[in-house]
Amino acid sequence: MKKVLASSCLIVLLFAGSALGDAVNTIYYVKNISPSTVTKTVNVTFSLYDAESGGSLLWSETKKMTIKAGSKTISTNLGDTNPLGEVDLRPQMWVQVEIGSTVYSSRDVFAGAPYALWSASGTPGPTGPKGATGATGPTGIQGEKGATGATGLTGATGLTGATGAKGATGPSGAISIPFDNASTVSGPLLSLYNTGGGDGIWGRSAGVNGAGIVAKNDGNGYGVFATSVNGYGVLANGGSYGVYAGSANGTGVYGNGSIHGGNFYSYSKSGQGVNAYGGSYGVYAYSDYGTGVYGNGSKYGGNFSSSTGEGVYASSNLGNGVYAASTYGDAVYGVAGDSKHTGVYGKNTASSGGAGVAGTSNGNGSGVKGTSNKGYGVYGSSTSGAGVVGEGSTGGSFSSNTPKGDGVAGTSSGPGSGVKGTSNKGYGVYGSSTGDVGVVGEGRTGGSFSSNIATGVGVQGEGGTGTNAIGVWGICRMNPNGFAGAFWGNVSVMGNLDKSSGSFKIDHPLDPAHKYLYHSFVESPDMKNVYDGVVELDTDGEAVVTLPDWFQALNSDFRYQLTCIGGYAPVYVAEEVENNSFKIAGGTPGLKVSWQVTGIRKDAWAQAHRIPVEEEKPSAESEHYIHPELFGEPEEKSVEWARHPQLMEKSKQEREEASGASSSK
Repeated sequence: MKKVLASSCLIVLLFAGSALGDAVNTIYYVKNISPSTVTKTVNVTFSLYDAESGGSLLWSETKKMTIKAGSKTISTNLGDTNPLGEVDLRPQMWVQVEIGSTVYSSRDVFAGAPYALWSASGTPGPTGPKGATGATGPTGIQGEKGATGATGLTGATGLTGATGAKGATGPSGAISIPFDNASTVSGPLLSLYNTGGGDGIWGRSAGVNGAGIVAKNDGNGYGVFATSVNGYGVLANGGSYGVYAGSANGTGVYGNGSIHGGNFYSYSKSGQGVNAYGGSYGVYAYSDYGTGVYGNGSKYGGNFSSSTGEGVYASSNLGNGVYAASTYGDAVYGVAGDSKHTGVYGKNTASSGGAGVAGTSNGNGSGVKGTSNKGYGVYGSSTSGAGVVGEGSTGGSFSSNTPKGDGVAGTSSGPGSGVKGTSNKGYGVYGSSTGDVGVVGEGRTGGSFSSNIATGVGVQGEGGTGTNAIGVWGICRMNPNGFAGAFWGNVSVMGNLDKSSGSFKIDHPLDPAHKYLYHSFVESPDMKNVYDGVVELDTDGEAVVTLPDWFQALNSDFRYQLTCIGGYAPVYVAEEVENNSFKIAGGTPGLKVSWQVTGIRKDAWAQAHRIPVEEEKPSAESEHYIHPELFGEPEEKSVEWARHPQLMEKSKQEREEASGASSSK
C-alpha cells in the first residue's frame, strides 16, 4: 500500500541541452521532502503530467537514490536514464514524485530557469541606472576616552639676569678706643677704618700657641665681624692659628665681602687653610654674590668633618653654595659617620639656577668625591637647577661597593633633573654597581641625558652576556596607564621586536581635537609581505602586472587573489611570478581587476632569524607568565621575575614604599 504525503514546493528546475536549438535531454531538479530519521537507498519515480491531477502521463523514469538521514531535499538530473528529447517542454506540465511507497499527493508546477530552445546571440542591452544611495545609518556610541598623553619635556632654563648696581657707600664711623674694663655701650668697642686700601685690622703671633687676633662673644653676636669692599674683612697668620674664634651660641667666624666672605690658606704642605669646629656649624659662610667658602691649599682646599651633622653645609642665593678647585688632589672631600647624614650636602634655593654642589678638577682628582659607609657619599638637591653638576676629565665617577647599593641616586623636587651629566669627550654620567643598579634617578625627570655632538648618543645601554641580559630596561608598574618608554621621533630596532599586541594611534581624521583612531597590526605566523594594486585588462582580456625588481630576491612562496571591479569575468592567474611579474587572463577588454600577492621573506636576515610559531618555555621561566594577572596568578609569577628577580624585587619595594607614604598622608 502506498503512502500519500502533501507535496512541498518545487525548488529549482534547470534545462540543459547540447547546443543552442537542440532538444532538451536532461533537467536538473531539486525538491523539498520530509526528513528521514535514517539513511536509506530507495527507488524514486519522477513523472510528468499534462494536468495538476489526473491527466495523461507524458514521461516517467525510476532510479535508485540514497537519501541521508535528516536531509530536507533531493536533487537529480531528470532524463539521465530516460532522455526527455521526445517530450515537448513548451506547454504547461506538472511533476509528480514517488519515493519508495510514498507518493506526494500534489504535483509541482513544471517551471524551470529560462532557456532558449531556439535562440541566437543578441546585442547586450545597456546597463541599467545605478540605484540611489541608501540612507546613512545612525552614529555609533562614542568610545571611551583615550589615556592622557605623556607630559612634554621641560623647556630650557632662562638666562640669569644681570647683577644690580652697587649701592652707595655709607658714612665712616669715628675711631674709638674703650677703657680697659667692661663697657656698656651699644656700639662697637673698637672700630678702625683705613682709607688707604690696607687692612682694617692686622694681627700676628709668633708664639706656637698664640693667635694673631683672639675675639670672644659671650652673647648671641660675633667673636669677630669684619667687612671689606675690595680687600679682606680679616687677614691673619700665625704659628698656630691665624684666626681663632669661639662663640657659645653664634658663629665662630662670620665673613661677608663683595668678593670673598673669607679667604683662608696655609703656608705649610700639611696645614689646613681652614680648620673649624663648632657645636652647630664648624664653618658657616654666606654670600649674596660671591662664594660662601673658598679654600685653596697644597693638600686640601678645605677639610670638613662632623660626627653628627654635615661636614660642610653651604647655601647661596645666586652663586655656588660650595665652590672648590684643586690642581692635583680632591677639591672637596667629605666624610659622614652615620647613615642619617652626608659627607657633603649642598642646597641651592635660587629660582634662576645654580648648583647645590659644583666641583671642578684640572688634574687627576675628582671635581667632587664623596664616600659613606651607610648613607650617601654625595647628596645634592635643588628646587630649580641640578642636584649635582660635575665637570672635568671625568664629570662624575660614582660606584657602589655593597651588593644592593646604587652607583648614583639623584632626586629633584623641581623642574630640574635628579642627575644631569655633560661631557665633551668622556661619559656625561657613568655609574657602576656590583650588585644592582649603576644609576638611579628620581624626580619629574629621573635622568636627563643628552649629547652635544652631531653623531653623539643621548643614552647608551649595553646588556651583559647572559640569555636574559638587557641593554635598557623600562618599567611602569605604579601606573597601569603609564608608559615604560616613550619616544618622540623615529625608532630603529636592529633585531626582532616581541610584543603582546600592536597598533597605530593617530588623531581621529573626522574629529582630531577630541578623538583618537586606532588600527591593529596585521599578524601572520610567517614573515609575510603583502602587495596589491588595480590593473585594467587589454583588448584580449589580459594584463601583465609588473612588480619591483627586488621582488623575487626578497620573497618566495607566492599566493594570489583576484577580484573583478564593475563586472564579472572568470579571471585567473595565467602565468605565475617570473622575472618579477605575473599575468592575468580570462577577462573582457577594459575590465578592472583588483589583485593581491603575498610572499614570505627570504632575505639573509629572515633566513637566519626565522620566528618560531611555538616554543617551549625555558626551565627557569616554566610556570611563569608574560601577563600572570590574566591567569589569576600573582606578579611574582611574571617571566620578568624569573629573568631579573633583583630588579623586580626592588621595583616592588619602591611601589610599596610609595603606596605606604601616600596612604599615611
